[in-house]
Amino acid sequence: ENLKEFYHQLTAADLPADFLKGLNYSVFGLGDSSYCFFCKAAELVDRRLEELGANRLLARGFGDDQDPDKYETGFANWAPDLWASFKLPEPKEDDSIPNPGYEVTLEKSAALVPLPAKPILTEPWARHIQILSNERITPLDYERDIRHIVLDLEGSKIKYSVGDALAIYPRNDPEEVKEFLNWYGLDPYDKISLKLITEGNKPKPALPPGCTVLQLFTDVLDIFGRPSLRFYKALSKFAGEDDERKQLLALVNRHPIGRAAYAKLLEETPSFVDILRRYPTAKPSLAHLVDMIPILKPRYYSIASSQHIKGNHLELCIVIVDWKTPSGKLRYGTCTNYLRKLTKGTFYISAALKPSAGMCMPSKTEVPVIMAALGTGLAPMRAMAQEREYQQKMGKKTGETVLFFGCRHRSKDYLYGNEWDDYLKRGVCSHLRIAFSRDQKEKIYIQHKIEQEPELLWDLLVQKNGYFFFCGPARQAPNDIRAAVESAFMKAGHLTHDEASHKIDELMVTGHYVVEAWS
Repeated sequence: ENLKEFYHQLTAADLPADFLKGLNYSVFGLGDSSYCFFCKAAELVDRRLEELGANRLLARGFGDDQDPDKYETGFANWAPDLWASFKLPEPKEDDSIPNPGYEVTLEKSAALVPLPAKPILTEPWARHIQILSNERITPLDYERDIRHIVLDLEGSKIKYSVGDALAIYPRNDPEEVKEFLNWYGLDPYDKISLKLITEGNKPKPALPPGCTVLQLFTDVLDIFGRPSLRFYKALSKFAGEDDERKQLLALVNRHPIGRAAYAKLLEETPSFVDILRRYPTAKPSLAHLVDMIPILKPRYYSIASSQHIKGNHLELCIVIVDWKTPSGKLRYGTCTNYLRKLTKGTFYISAALKPSAGMCMPSKTEVPVIMAALGTGLAPMRAMAQEREYQQKMGKKTGETVLFFGCRHRSKDYLYGNEWDDYLKRGVCSHLRIAFSRDQKEKIYIQHKIEQEPELLWDLLVQKNGYFFFCGPARQAPNDIRAAVESAFMKAGHLTHDEASHKIDELMVTGHYVVEAWS
C-alpha cells in the first residue's frame, strides 16, 4: 500500500520534468520470474524517477524467488556495484561471534514427556484440524505418489471459498529430530523456555508451558530445511578448526571457484542438519541455533473442494515431493514428507486459511469459465466444478465450463477421472480436453489441446467476456499456455502476435486471465 501511494504521487500530472533533479537513486526489485509481470513495479518506479529528472546511479537490480537463495542471489551480485557507485568500500564482515538474541533456559524433566499429538500453533490464526483420510490415488507402481486428503473442519470456524488455499504448518520427523539432538549433545526431553533479549530480532512463536527441546525442534525450527548463504557465513564464525572455517568462507566467496563449489553443494540440497554434521567443529550454542535457524514456514495447497458441496469437510490433492540427488540420496519435501506418513490413526495438523488473490469464480454464474491445469494443479478446478454443480442444483443458469488438463497417462494420473467424465455427461462441464502426454508415440501436451480450439477460446474469453484460469508448475508451463492462447486469438480473432499478446495482458489486468503457478 505504501508503494501504491508513492507511485500515485510520482505520477501526478502536475509534476514538472525537473521535479527530482539532483536526486541520485537506484532501484532493486523483488519478484518471481515465473510471473509475467516480473518486477514490473520496480521497472515503473525506475522509469518514472528518471522522467522526473533524477539521476540513476546504477542499472536496476532484480531479486528472483526462483534463484537458489531467492532474492539474496540477485542482491549479492548487485550490491558490489551499488557500493562502487557510492564510491565506498563494501561493509566488512564482523568475524566475532555475536551475542545470541535469546536467553535460553533448560530444565531437566522428571520423566520422558511424549510429544503431544497436536503440534504447536506457531501463528495466532492457525487451527488444529483433524485428518479424516489420506488416500493414495495413483497406482503403487507409479513414480508419482499423489494423495487425496480429507480434513474435518468441525470446531475450527474455518469457512472457505472456491480458489482459497490451505496453509499447512509441517512437523519435522520426531525420530530424525531425536537422532540429531542426541548427536548434538542436547537432551530431547529437557524443558525449554526462550526470552528475547535483542531488540530488532523477529521473535520466535510463543512456546507452551512445559515445552521440550524435542517440541521446539519438531514443531518450530526448520532444521531439515535448506540453509541460505547467510547461514554459511554465520556458521563460519563458530568453526573450531581453521580448515573448516576456510571451507565455509570459500562457499560464500564471490570468486568463481567459491561460486562453483557452492553450486555443487546445492545440487545435494543439504539441510541445516547436513551442514552442521559436515562441519562438526562449527557448533553454535543452543541459543545461537535458535537465532540462526528459521521457523518452519507454512506450505500452501489449493483446496480441491467446494464447501457448498462438502460442508465441514475440506479436501486436498497433493503430490508427495521427492527427488534423488546426484549422489543418489532420496530427499523429500518437508511438508509432503510429513503428510505422507499421516495415514493410520488419529492425526491433527496445524493449518490456516489463505484466501485467494485471483482464482475466484465469476460473480455471475452465466459467465463462461475455462480451466487449464497440470498435475495437482487440478485441485482448484475440481473445486470450481463442484461449485458449478451446486449452482445448477440451485436452479441457476451456468455458463460454459471447459477443462483442459495435462497429465502423463490415463490409467495412472488422470486425477478424479471418473468424476470429470461424469461431469461431462451431466452437463456440469461443457467441454473436456485431456492431454495424456505419454500414452502415444508422439507427445501431446495441454498447449496442443488449447491450440486446437481457437474458436472456442475466442468465443468464451473475448465475445462472452469469460475467465481463463491456469494452475500448475512454474518454469515453462505458463509461457507455453500463454503462447497457445495467443495462437488461438490470432487464428480466430485474426489478430497479429502483438495484438493477441496485448489482449491477454488486458485480460490479466482485469482478472479474466489468472495464473497460479508454483516452483
